[in-house]
Amino acid sequence: MQWIIPCDLNYYDIRVAIEKLHIIDLRQNNSFNIDDIVYIYASAPYQKIMFKTRVVEVNVPYEQTIDDRDFGKIFEDEEESKRKRDYVRLQLINTSDSEALSLTHLMKYGLKKAPQAAVKCIGDKLQLGEYISECFGGSSSISIDTSDQDIEEVINYLKEYHGKKYIQVEKLTNEDLKNEMIEFRKRGQNARKQLLDIANKVIDNPEFSEYEVSKRIDWINQAQNGCDYFWIEFKKKEFRESPSSISLVVSVEEYYPTFVALSVEAKDGKCTEDDYQKHNRLISRDLPNNDAYYVTTTFKDTNHSITNLSREEIMRKYHNGEIKKIKLQMDINEPYSDLISRLRAGIKVLEPYYLLAVSDELGDGYEVLEDDEIYYEGSVTTVKVNKYERNQEARRKCIEIHGCQCKICGFDFEKTYGEAGKGLIHVHHIVPISSIKEEYQIDYEKDLIPVCPNCHSMIHRKKEAYTIKEVEDMLMRKSNDTY
Repeated sequence: MQWIIPCDLNYYDIRVAIEKLHIIDLRQNNSFNIDDIVYIYASAPYQKIMFKTRVVEVNVPYEQTIDDRDFGKIFEDEEESKRKRDYVRLQLINTSDSEALSLTHLMKYGLKKAPQAAVKCIGDKLQLGEYISECFGGSSSISIDTSDQDIEEVINYLKEYHGKKYIQVEKLTNEDLKNEMIEFRKRGQNARKQLLDIANKVIDNPEFSEYEVSKRIDWINQAQNGCDYFWIEFKKKEFRESPSSISLVVSVEEYYPTFVALSVEAKDGKCTEDDYQKHNRLISRDLPNNDAYYVTTTFKDTNHSITNLSREEIMRKYHNGEIKKIKLQMDINEPYSDLISRLRAGIKVLEPYYLLAVSDELGDGYEVLEDDEIYYEGSVTTVKVNKYERNQEARRKCIEIHGCQCKICGFDFEKTYGEAGKGLIHVHHIVPISSIKEEYQIDYEKDLIPVCPNCHSMIHRKKEAYTIKEVEDMLMRKSNDTY
């Protein structure tokens, strides 16, 4: 069943509520059923259908409703009556600001006036329901993204079987143990498939057409070693033979601060010494944001271990030969609502580091810090700078002055991806520190510039980086060619 229900914005700001919560509880005045589709009509000044939702729960008592008091007006004399009502729980599927869903257009397809109560899209309103569904980009058969629930199920599976080792059923004689292993395998393969489905949804987007997903299922290998984590590899097709990738990792291992993360890493089984050297150049780049950190593997311990070492200490250990592999990891924190968009935004942030790990053309110099000095391989001089000049303080100051919009192409993560992209941007040193031949104090306004990952990749596409002007000219020429 499809419904249209009105929302008076003078009473309840559903626009902000649904953006923040993704699931809302509204007063239940009708006979809704689970999986019914409910379109929400926003009152003046919009006067259009703006949200497509799905009924996920009915007859919700007031005491169990989601706290949304920040988004509506509260009248004391209504509080008691609210407690006596039941509520319907709606999950956001899609939003629209299209004029095609305005009252004027809806009336052409059978709506007689602005809805004052719930309207069923049946009978003479059937055409109306079909029209609205098409406006939201689909037929009446609704495809609902359950990625947030799927990732939770993967996590719960790993928690339940954490450390458990799979034994091949063919080798067992005990029927109880045999059945236990069959269930272990069946659920594990299903959890692995759920993760693979999430990964495929991530790259099912024109912006990610250059990427492909690892097709290996890999459940049994992980289960035989103790079922602690799953991973999926995202690789650009041109670098599919490289051992490096951007990986989606779900782990219940103790040293992981979150259950879900994206990481730029190299697989040991395929790595040559040259692969390690290229990949470990990651340490020469500024961290993209506060959710990213380094994970290291030492020569003495083949297990990954998240260290509390500073970037400077990791550099020293790496150049002293104590560290075998460095990977860059970005946490995906709970809750997992809007997961696909968040993973896409994360991949875009990590992409320049991935390209650095696989491309021979991206050749930044390594940095080694000793006390307050930074030494660059291949540099003829020692450059003295304060340590804070390449840390989060410099990033914060740059953004404070210039904002989070790319100064080259104008890309803005927050405008494109919403809340998940807020604050995401790279900070580029216009004058490379390695080229300065005297004591240096950074000028946050003139020396630093916010750029998106794509433009940052182009800047460092060759060893002697392109200038901002050169990349702007490339964009301008491409734009002229298009028109």
